[in-house]
Amino acid sequence: MKKILFILVAFVVYLSYLQIWGGRDFSQIGIAIDKYDYSDDTDALTSDLSLIFSGGTVNQGGLATAQMAERVYYRWTDENGILQHSERRPNVDNYQTIRMGDLSIDIQKSLSQEEISRVLKR
Repeated sequence: MKKILFILVAFVVYLSYLQIWGGRDFSQIGIAIDKYDYSDDTDALTSDLSLIFSGGTVNQGGLATAQMAERVYYRWTDENGILQHSERRPNVDNYQTIRMGDLSIDIQKSLSQEEISRVLKR
């Protein structure tokens, strides 16, 4: 039992050393686990964890985009005729459900060619 406790304490000291002086950011483990929870890809989780331990940075990739795509909003007109939006389902019978992943935005049509060029040069 003392041997296991010693190994555990040594491992914690080693991780602390890596975190403080070794430039490792173990707070990224949460990002890696969130990505795994969303995709169930154990290979990606293993790759992200090895990247963290080697001092690299986890690429959040499409995680934020995928989580945003799952969000649902509701749109309805209230009793005063004002258009309302909310993440909570309204207490009215007539409302529209909007899933963010179903929306598409065509940036090419909303910006001029000059504006697109200016943005891409930054």
